[in-house]
Amino acid sequence: ERERDKENKEEMAAGRGAIIMVDGSVLEGGGQILRNTVALSAILGLQVEIRRIRRGRAKPGLKAQHQCGIELVSRMAGARLVGCERNSTEVDFDASQGRGLAGGDYIADTKTAGSCTLLAQTSLLPALFATSPCKLDLRGGTDAGMAPPADYLAHVLLPNLRHFGVTPDLTLCTRGFFPRGGGRIILSTTPVTSLRPVVMDEPGAVEKVRCFAFAAGKVLPTVARAAADRVLARLAARFGDLTPSEAAAAASEPLR
Repeated sequence: ERERDKENKEEMAAGRGAIIMVDGSVLEGGGQILRNTVALSAILGLQVEIRRIRRGRAKPGLKAQHQCGIELVSRMAGARLVGCERNSTEVDFDASQGRGLAGGDYIADTKTAGSCTLLAQTSLLPALFATSPCKLDLRGGTDAGMAPPADYLAHVLLPNLRHFGVTPDLTLCTRGFFPRGGGRIILSTTPVTSLRPVVMDEPGAVEKVRCFAFAAGKVLPTVARAAADRVLARLAARFGDLTPSEAAAAASEPLR
C-alpha cells in the first residue's frame, strides 16, 4: 500500500500544475473542511493536498466515514489518491487529470456505524454536477453522533436545496445505529450545470415542530416513547399545548 502511494505521488508530482494546499486544522479542525475540499476539487477538476486532517479532534486523521467518502468521490471523478488510509493525516487528491464527474450507480459502505449522511455531504454536490444521473447507495449509520441524522437530510437539507433548482431524491432503506451500523440510504440525482442564486435572510415563523424517536437493539420501544414524551412536554412549554393527534404524529411519523 505504501509503495503504491509512493508511485502515485511521483506520478502526480510529474504532471502537476497549480496545487492548492489546504490546512485541515483550521476553525474546528474536524472533517467538514475535508469533505468540502474533496467535493469542490472534484467539481472544479483541481489538485489539492490536505494536511493536518482533523487535527482538532481527540483522535486525528481519517476514520472509516472519511476514507469511504473520499474514495467514493475519487471513483466518480477518476481522481488519483495518495494517503487515503485509516488514521492518515495527509491526503493528496488530484482531479485535474481525470475524465470529469461520471454519472452512474455507486456504492459506498463504511462497514461501521460511520455516518451515511456525512458520506452524502461529500458526494452529493459532485453527483449533481456529473455528466448523467447518479444513484448513491450509502451504507453505515443513519443516526450517528456528531452527524446530522437521515431525517435532517429529508426534512431540512433537501427541501432547502430545491430553492437552488436541484431536486435530489432520498430513500431510507434501513436505519443504522451505533455500534453496529447497517443502515442504508439511497440518493438519486439529476445533473445540473449551475445552481440558481437565492436570498434566504429571513428565518420566518415557526409553523410546525416534529419529534422523532427510535429504538433499536436491546432498547425497548417504551424508552423511545418516553424520550419523545419528554421532548413534546418541553416543546409544549415553549410553543403552547399540543393536541394528542399532533403529539402522536410528531412522535411517530416515519421517514418515507
